Amino acid sequence: MPTIVDQPETRADAERGETVAFAVEYAGAAEPAVTWYEQRLAAEDVPLRSGDGVTVTADETGSRLAVDTTGDTAAAMYYCVVADAATGESATSDAAALRFGSPDGDLRVESEPFEGSFPLVTPEGATPVVVDDDDAAVVHTAADAFAGDLERLSGTEPSVVAAVPDGADKVVVVGSVAENPLVRGLVERDAFESFHVRHGQWETFVVTAVEAPVEGVDRALVVAGSDPRGAAFGLFELSAAAGVSPWTWWADVPVPETGAVHVSPGPHEFGPPSVTYRGVFINDEQWGLRPWAAGAHEPGSDNIGPRTYERVFELLLRLRANHVWPAMHPGTAPFYADPENQAVADEYGVVVGTSHTEVMLFNNEEEWDTDVDGPWDYTRNAERMREVWDERVAATADSETVYQVGIRGQHDTEMEGVDSDAEAAALLERVIEDQREIIDRHHDADVTDVPQVFTPYKEVLDYYEAGLEVPEDVTLLWVDDNYGYVRRFPDADERARPGGGGLYYHLSYLGLPHPYLWCDSTPPARTWREVTRAHRQGMAENWVVNVGDIKRREWGTECFLDLAWDVDAWVGSDTRASLERVAARDLGPEHAEAVADLLCEYYRLAAERRPTFMGFSFHWFGEDAPEDPAFSPWNYGDEVARRAEQVRDLRERAAALSEEIDPDRRDAFFELVYFPVATAANLNLKQLYAYRSRVYAAQGRADANRYADLALAEFDRFLENVRTYNERVADGKWQGIVDPKPGMGGGAEIFDDPDVDRVALPDAGGIGVAIEGSSTPLEGADGPVPAERVTLAASDATVEGAMTLAEDDDGTYLVVPERTDGAAGPDDAAAGTDGKTGGSDDGSPSPANAATFEFTVETGGRYELAAVFEHHDEALWEWDSHPWYVAVDDQRREFNDDVGIGRFRVGEFDLDPGRHTVRFATDERGSTLRSVRLRGQRTNVLPPLDRRTRRERFVDVFARGEASRKWTAEPSEPWIRLSQRAGEVGETGDRLWVSVDDDALPDAADPTGYVDIADGDRSVRVYVAVADGPAASAGAHVEDDGVVSIRAEHYRDSHPGELAEWTAVDGLGPTGTAMVPEPLTGWYVADLDRVADRCPALEYEVVVTEGGEARLRVDAVASFAVDHGRDLRTAVSVDGGDLRWVTFRMGPAESRAWKHTVAENAMSGTAVLDLDPGTHTLRVWASDPAVNVTGLVLDFGGLRSSYLAPPETRVEES
Repeated sequence: MPTIVDQPETRADAERGETVAFAVEYAGAAEPAVTWYEQRLAAEDVPLRSGDGVTVTADETGSRLAVDTTGDTAAAMYYCVVADAATGESATSDAAALRFGSPDGDLRVESEPFEGSFPLVTPEGATPVVVDDDDAAVVHTAADAFAGDLERLSGTEPSVVAAVPDGADKVVVVGSVAENPLVRGLVERDAFESFHVRHGQWETFVVTAVEAPVEGVDRALVVAGSDPRGAAFGLFELSAAAGVSPWTWWADVPVPETGAVHVSPGPHEFGPPSVTYRGVFINDEQWGLRPWAAGAHEPGSDNIGPRTYERVFELLLRLRANHVWPAMHPGTAPFYADPENQAVADEYGVVVGTSHTEVMLFNNEEEWDTDVDGPWDYTRNAERMREVWDERVAATADSETVYQVGIRGQHDTEMEGVDSDAEAAALLERVIEDQREIIDRHHDADVTDVPQVFTPYKEVLDYYEAGLEVPEDVTLLWVDDNYGYVRRFPDADERARPGGGGLYYHLSYLGLPHPYLWCDSTPPARTWREVTRAHRQGMAENWVVNVGDIKRREWGTECFLDLAWDVDAWVGSDTRASLERVAARDLGPEHAEAVADLLCEYYRLAAERRPTFMGFSFHWFGEDAPEDPAFSPWNYGDEVARRAEQVRDLRERAAALSEEIDPDRRDAFFELVYFPVATAANLNLKQLYAYRSRVYAAQGRADANRYADLALAEFDRFLENVRTYNERVADGKWQGIVDPKPGMGGGAEIFDDPDVDRVALPDAGGIGVAIEGSSTPLEGADGPVPAERVTLAASDATVEGAMTLAEDDDGTYLVVPERTDGAAGPDDAAAGTDGKTGGSDDGSPSPANAATFEFTVETGGRYELAAVFEHHDEALWEWDSHPWYVAVDDQRREFNDDVGIGRFRVGEFDLDPGRHTVRFATDERGSTLRSVRLRGQRTNVLPPLDRRTRRERFVDVFARGEASRKWTAEPSEPWIRLSQRAGEVGETGDRLWVSVDDDALPDAADPTGYVDIADGDRSVRVYVAVADGPAASAGAHVEDDGVVSIRAEHYRDSHPGELAEWTAVDGLGPTGTAMVPEPLTGWYVADLDRVADRCPALEYEVVVTEGGEARLRVDAVASFAVDHGRDLRTAVSVDGGDLRWVTFRMGPAESRAWKHTVAENAMSGTAVLDLDPGTHTLRVWASDPAVNVTGLVLDFGGLRSSYLAPPETRVEES
């Protein structure tokens, strides 16, 4: 049977003389016969053939209609029918609109008259607004709000009347074609361009001036909607064009005082929207919206009620949205408990639905009492459940609603009464059949015409995949993974269903791996990418976004709803422009660029790590105590300091900008910009400073105490920012809207005061010195500490129990391939150390599945142990991977079990010279172990300098006692450049930076030297070396300290392909820019032999020093495949050689792989390459638009432990 794989664009705005094209892709027709039609309102649709201004082309997989708009071509609607000549079966595409006239953005409102403008308000008064008494309630509601907007703009409020006033020479006529006779009459006599309004396209509207609309009236401004909501949207579009922000009430954005108001004559046509139902889900409201509403907005109530919903629904109309899932958390009054709530929804024309856990509009948490009603279990209590559903449908049948069908357990839990996915699927089919019988009984329309959605959320997706059949007319509301990455896209058969598809998306979430309820931390570019992919795959019927309690994610919500209205409104490269647009509107155009700068960096840092994830612990409501950050304080220039400096600088810039903002906009600036930026800085800095206090205390540094104080001060500043929001912003309007510790069980511990450490100091302790690359302070040595590295391959291990040595194209690896007898699953309570299965009480590695390595160290000292892990195969993720218990001789520890792909630091161990063992043990399959590496810490030798990359290395000088100490630094060679040569340390230490003076470097290869640092009583020597690599041209990426690090956007060349081309998208991914192969459709190349012929490639010049085996890691933005059965892959090649796959995996729901990936917003794939010394060409080929590359790392054995990729090793211009 034919299916439409890719629908035509919803609409095309044309200028006379250009050719406009519409295209469809299809499948399933052995002998496709394609016909395009022009849709007619009151006559039979017209089939189109090439000629007379149109050209039709078609092949086995797609067809294209090209329309020449030269001449008298009129606005029109087109659709395509694909028939299989062999079977007679057919499929019909969605209709696409061709329209003329001014595009949306040309609607112009000024305070002074201009050519052709229509006066809404002049010094003489306001033009009356005419709304027919018989028009829908939403039109009257919008007209009243519009009149109020004009009053705030001009000081004059127009009258809203039911008929044209006697003697009026100008009027504003507002209404829908269906329900307003005056508007309908104007349309029928072609008083203005109205093709799409006339055709009744969903929520389309026109704003246009009309001469002599009725007898006695010279001119009218007509706001005509295809339906009542379309007319309402038209009025709010006028308000927005005049400068009234959608957030004027919700974010205290002032309305400009314009005096007069004049509107461009048009015609301005808007719509149809890209998505039919566009709305928000109010969730987790008990930590903001509910206490605020109870305390300030609902007189006589202790809950959310009709006054709050009135404000919500007006906001939705201003954002051109039409749908809501009301608040539903425990303790919140159910929406239908107060009939006035539905009455307000009807008044505002808002379509009410309910979340995936509240089927049939019924809140089973607050409206169901198991003591009275019995169990919420359809296998045991179906009759009572049908009764409550029947009552609710009967009560809501006269209102616009979207029914959620299916069933889950009480309040976001799994359904009861079933023991398998197949059993659950069968029961769900029975439930849905019964629910539809109820819906059908209470509606005049056929049940297939009543809007219904089915949401395969969490475990329900498993039931669906087990064979559940959902009625074809029910919309499948696909979901993201709760962290902004769409988990499942419809296949061709699902896209062809009459009910279509939709999307449930998150900007806020309470759950694993960690909640992010605080502020918006989802970059707009990620939202753009995901919803664009969704729409391209036919998910266009219903979009709902979880916005928490609305506040603190205002512009993020608007971004989502803007794209729901017009998915092509902006592309990923325009995300900065979208921020500038809303900043100009809400905070003043003179500050738009500065605000966009702030927010682009804020979102980049959030993509690197969300502020609420800075505790680095995983718990569904954040109960676990924060752990040490994975940012390294020792390596790559000190990641901890760099992150701290970035968030601190961002806050300082926001504070400075706040002083420049107009005083009447400072409340809005605080709510929309300063509060998220400042509290993100608080959460970051208190964790980073506390970590530094603990690390420095262990080293005996005096400045440990200073960092403890700084961490506690950030906690106090955090609480003060919360108090400001609740008590002082907008004169206390938002009292209770921000909970300083949101979340279940008393809130996430990331919001608690930080865990700091202090050090007791002697009166006089001298100075200490520590260097980059070493966690151990320099204690003195006779000459440079030698570099000692030990690398152990998986094949070097002796295995025990179920531990298995396996092999693939990249070499050997170790894994427990099957669950061992008696091993606990992730839900089992059996636990050893810290609740983890298989550990003994002292943390020893007791599981019998183990790999033991023997090794020898020559010098002894402190060694860093790291391991290369991978998630090797999808089959290994059925259960959460369990911890690896590690023992080096008798030094034992449990390694972080939340590993992803790559090299991970296990810890540091003190070893004597001689023979040692390291044992890795686990009791469960999961991550695989590729290799083990030990690196001796060179406590007095800096990582090498490279004159090509010009990277600096740091040396810390600190006090070991209460008394301050002066110090000096003297380099042995003139080419050793120091950022300072003397200083004084006390409660604050000094950091000097060591770099190369190119002009003073000798001709000798690999020059060496040292720096002597002394305080009068003691002198220590830090050794410095320059590693000379092969010459490289500007823009090339070179090996530096055993690593080549590449930012993906810094390519030497980009080669487009037949299917796509690479595009740099700013704001996407942890680095701030991702390379995206566009278009973001369903194209995919599975055959490696065809990649080079069809796919685009990025080309990098790589210069290798020593050569040998290198592990290539390709970093990409987290993503799921469009086709859930496909691998996420890209291909790489070197010097024009054979291509090879690099595979990425997100992991199944709530697996450790997935937790790791969404916490870092990144995924990685690896390949092993063998490279000779010299210059090479590395190419990265796009074979799947889901893989958006951010960087590449080539590790020749020098990769150090870090959270981020090493700094880029790129040769800059001289």
